[in-house]
Order: sequence, then C-alpha cells, then structure tokens
Amino acid sequence: MANTNLFNPIVGSEERVLNYPVSPGAVYFTTDTRKIYLDYDQERVKMPMGGNIGLFYGNMKLTSPVPAEQKEFDFSIDDIVSNAFGQTLKPNVDDLILNQDGCFYKVLSFSGTGDDLVLQTEKLTIAGTGGGGGGGGGNGDPDSLAGFKMSRLSLESAAIIYGRSCPVSFAAQLTDDLGDPTRGYVGTYTLYINGAEKESGKVIGVTSGDVMDLKTVSSEEKMVIDVGSYLPLGENIEVKVSVKSNSGVTITRATQVSTTNMTLTWKYDENHYETWESADSGVKLEWEISGTGFSKTTYIVIDGDTSRTIRINSTSTNQTKFDYFLNFSAHGLYHGAHSIKMWAEASIGNATTDPIYKNMMLVRGSTATIISAGLFTKDLRQYDTIKIPIKIYSPLNTGANATIKMYANGGFVGEFNNVANFEDKMWTYTPTIYGNDISLEIICNDGRWVQKVNIEKIDIDISEVPGYALKFKANEFANN
Repeated sequence: MANTNLFNPIVGSEERVLNYPVSPGAVYFTTDTRKIYLDYDQERVKMPMGGNIGLFYGNMKLTSPVPAEQKEFDFSIDDIVSNAFGQTLKPNVDDLILNQDGCFYKVLSFSGTGDDLVLQTEKLTIAGTGGGGGGGGGNGDPDSLAGFKMSRLSLESAAIIYGRSCPVSFAAQLTDDLGDPTRGYVGTYTLYINGAEKESGKVIGVTSGDVMDLKTVSSEEKMVIDVGSYLPLGENIEVKVSVKSNSGVTITRATQVSTTNMTLTWKYDENHYETWESADSGVKLEWEISGTGFSKTTYIVIDGDTSRTIRINSTSTNQTKFDYFLNFSAHGLYHGAHSIKMWAEASIGNATTDPIYKNMMLVRGSTATIISAGLFTKDLRQYDTIKIPIKIYSPLNTGANATIKMYANGGFVGEFNNVANFEDKMWTYTPTIYGNDISLEIICNDGRWVQKVNIEKIDIDISEVPGYALKFKANEFANN
C-alpha cells in the first residue's frame, strides 16, 4: 500500500519544476526563485510562505506508534531547528515545519511564550497514490529533475565469510541545466551498517556510460566501498549508502548481506611423495571446517578439471572434521605432480571460503624427475611480478646435485644449481612479453613442467621531458 504521509523533496529550477508531471507526494524547492511547490491531490500548488519566513525544520521524534487517523501534533520550541534561512525565529500561523520523519506540519496556533512555547500543528497528507520516502529516489526517478542520479548498490556476493572483504559498488551522476554531466566530485556519501554511520567520503561523477548500469561505467568513475570490516556476524545485515549531491539532492540506496563464521583448515605435507602400488592405492585427505549450526559442502578439484569436481557434504550441522580417500586409479592420476584445490561452502547464504591449493607428487612406475610448481592461475599481467614455488623429486638425485632451468615462451630466464630433493626454490618472474597461450616451462633432468598462461598487455604512455636524462646500469645477477 502506498505511503500517504511521506514527501519526496526535489530541487530544480522553477521552469523545470512547473513543466514536470504531477507526482503526488513530491515537494519542490526552486533554486532560482526560492519558492516551494507541493503536488497535492493530483494538483501542483505553491505553498504560501508569508514573506521571508515560512519553512522550518523539525526534529520531533514520535516515540510510539501513531494512529493513522491522528492529524494534529504539538511541537515544542525545542523541536524546531531553524527556518530555511538559518535564522532562529518563532514560526507563525500557516508556516510549515518539515520534520525529520519526512512529513510536513502546518502551524495552526501556538500557546505559551519563550522556552514554554508550544505549536499546535496539522500533519499534511497526500491524497494521491504516489507517496515516496524523503530522499529515496523512488518516484519513477524524480531525482533526475534536479539533474542527479544514483545507481542501485551492487554486491559481489550476498553472503561472505565473517571478517573478509565485501566490496559494495555504486555510481552517481550530476548534470547541469544543459544536461551535461559534471566532472570530478559531485557530492558526498555516508555509509550505514544496520543504521549506524560508519564512514563518509567524496563521490566521483559519471561522465560516460549509463549511470544506472554499472557494467557500462568505467572503473575510474565507479565508487567501490569495502564494508567487510564493518559487518557484524549474522544474517540480513543492512548496508545503506546515502549520497548528497552538490545541488542538495539526497538519494539513499540499501541492500542486505549475511556473514558466516567459517574457516577451512587443510594440512598436507608436500615434502614427500605418494606411491602407486595397485588399483587400490590412494591417499586419505583430511581437513577441518570450523562453525556449527549450519551444513557444509567441501569441493575438491584435481589438476583444474572442474568437470570432475568432488563434493563432500556434511552429515550434520555440527560436523567439523572431514576426510576423503583419493584413489589414484579412479581419478586417472599418472606419474608426476598433481594440483589439488579445495574450498568449502556454507548452507547460510552459500558463503565460500578462500580456496587452498596443494601439490601432490605421485611415483607410479617411473624414475623420471617430478617437478612441483605452485602456479595456480592462467591469467597474468605484463610487468606484474609473480612468485612460483618449486620442488623436485628424483630417485636418481641422491644429493644436492640437480639443476633446474626456467623458460618463458622458449626463452631462457634463469636457473638453480645444486638442488636437493624437496628443497624449496622460488622462481620470481616479471613478464615483459604479452599474449595468449604463452608457455612457462621448468626443466630438471628428464622432468618437464609446462603451464600455458595468458599475459594481459599493459599500456604505458611514454613521453620525452626536455632537460631530463634517464640512465640504466646493468649489473650481473642470478635468478635464485
């Protein structure tokens, strides 16, 4: 049912106000002529201001439910903040009070003097069917009248693990009288969590793309707030962002998110190898998931093959310890290193933990050197340094006598000498090349590890600055 008490304040020039379609519940403040209009019972009327005094702001709080039929309310002088011009003056009969509840009250009479002054008022209501919350931007986008728009809030996930990052995105746009978007800062935002104010900051205006469609807004003009550190533990937490534009229009958007207190712990010793002896050979994987009172599902992916994802469901909401027997033959595991990815999902909001990656060495009918490399992504960026941990195992490597060589797209980039079995080495690589299906390769004895990666090109603008010189000195160095 439409709310018939609240008004939706709108700011704009008088010409644009008078040409805007009637929207019951809208109250207009003209920026050029300083007049007030009200859409009341399918008609736009100018409010009688009685000279320079007429509109006051109230902070009266209604502490208990008010009957719908009640129309008259008493304001004390302490409930009056000031009038629209910042003056501390006493309201007169027929003046208006815009209270903090978003409603207008007309002064009918007053009694008493000084600090004991009491104002008898009548609450104005909307006879039409429009009705919108003050500053909510919900009456068919009326805020565009004042040249200001704000998108809805966008969450990456409606449920997260407690304490983790939770980015909230939105966009805003302010246009001038010609309809051109304003560049730079167009207002300020205030973030509320369950009604409590948490932070505020400046808002950058959108100049290209559709402000109501975040997919079309550039990352430079999209506002992103990480609310994760503010979220308590629980379900249906209200996240609200209120933006006040430089033109005085305020729009508020809200959404909900749930948090779950759950952690995944999986310890697997990567400093040993597994052995295949028969069709029944395998390894028992054991892990723990904290948290009770909700069901849990564990996902395991071997060698990146998501088509054969293993799912293990909890048998009760209080189960915290889990295990799974990974049969080598059933999963087609050959001689060499195999990556294992594990993560958990809660039944509350489907919140997921961060994945854990492990490498497992399997000796199966061969003496070839096994190379384990901890690179678990195929997407890299040009000039972004990555670190790839490396371990080897070879039955023929009885001491620290192995040599490991690294290549990128066929080009030699470094080596490690005198390496022992299971000795930790770190390949630090900064790609200068770019493109798709670029091979990163590691060779040790008769063992070979290859990973195809896509390296995103980074555009760098280079321009000459007169009077400056830049010199490089190359020193000998080893990649170890």
